[in-house]
Amino acid sequence: MIEDESESYDAEDKETARWLSIIDDIYPKLSKAEQKAVPYFKRYIVEDTEVPRQYRTQIWSIRQKLLNYIE
Repeated sequence: MIEDESESYDAEDKETARWLSIIDDIYPKLSKAEQKAVPYFKRYIVEDTEVPRQYRTQIWSIRQKLLNYIE
């Protein structure tokens, strides 16, 4: 049972690392406002923390760009 949990954590860590890497890839293509929101978005992905209100629109925009990037 412990091995199964470890494997699921590894898969989650790899998926998280993948998304963080993609964010780094698209960073130069983001607007200045979106770039300011990136640290909050990364923290949200890694630690599941709440994004400050003033950055939520930019986070939504970054999400859309991520989805377009992976298509």
